[in-house]
Amino acid sequence: MRRRLALCALLPLLVLVSCQKGITMWDACSTAPGTDPTGTDGTYVLVCRDGRWEPLMTNDEFIARSRGSDAPIAPLPQQTASPTSSTTTTTAAPPLGWASVAAGTAHTCALTTAGAVKCWGKNSYGQLGNGSDDYTSNVPVDVTGLNTGVTAIAAGDTFTCAVAAGAAKCWGINSRGQLGNGSDDYTSNVPVDVTGLNTGVTAIATGGNHACAVVNGATKCWGMNSYGQLGNGSDDYTSNVPVDVTGLDTGVTAIATGADHSCAVASGAAWCWGFNGYGQLGNGSDDYTSNVPVNIPI
Repeated sequence: MRRRLALCALLPLLVLVSCQKGITMWDACSTAPGTDPTGTDGTYVLVCRDGRWEPLMTNDEFIARSRGSDAPIAPLPQQTASPTSSTTTTTAAPPLGWASVAAGTAHTCALTTAGAVKCWGKNSYGQLGNGSDDYTSNVPVDVTGLNTGVTAIAAGDTFTCAVAAGAAKCWGINSRGQLGNGSDDYTSNVPVDVTGLNTGVTAIATGGNHACAVVNGATKCWGMNSYGQLGNGSDDYTSNVPVDVTGLDTGVTAIATGADHSCAVASGAAWCWGFNGYGQLGNGSDDYTSNVPVNIPI
């Protein structure tokens, strides 16, 4: 045994496997099937060669033939591996955070990283959108029906709009058609669908009492039009449904609204329309208003 242990310490890995079971290449063997030793790791078999055991690496099941002999040697019995503990790794959901925020005159709304909208502040016209008639809320409240899929948020004077799954929705005051749903209802304390804008909306902006959106590269506006801020060339005081902005039917990539004027970027050019009492339109003109877009030179 002492001689065997000394030899085992010097042998390669394949032999060590059998050495650990008390067998070495110097032990005598016969070539008869089934005479191989038991208890060796099932990944290896011992083949009888020239009267001595030789360990060979093998697949789980096959019939080994001894080197230098035609006598078949059966594979060693395969031991059952000891059970090992495994740890299932689960990826934790990212912490909830704020993605964007918009502020009206006396209320604020924000978009969470989960695509939900929450609002807080003054609620005199339902601008918080939670279906409540409470006059204020000093903590964020969930906007009804907008708990996922929202990509943009905008807050006007006393109303709010959002883009959810490509559709425009608004809530709050509607005295000038700000909600864009064709209704004469004075307010809505829950979101309503903006008429005709149920798909393709990529951006939205809210002014004092009007709103504009980019829809499939075109600009549409609705609400108050006292200074031509809807940009459709009309002198109508209001529109409670979206109207097309003149000349901006393609290539629009950005939209913004002030109290009584609007601006957009289309194909790299900037355009503004509406009230110009303080030069808001930026085109060098002293005209008080413009009800169609004017180009702003660089």
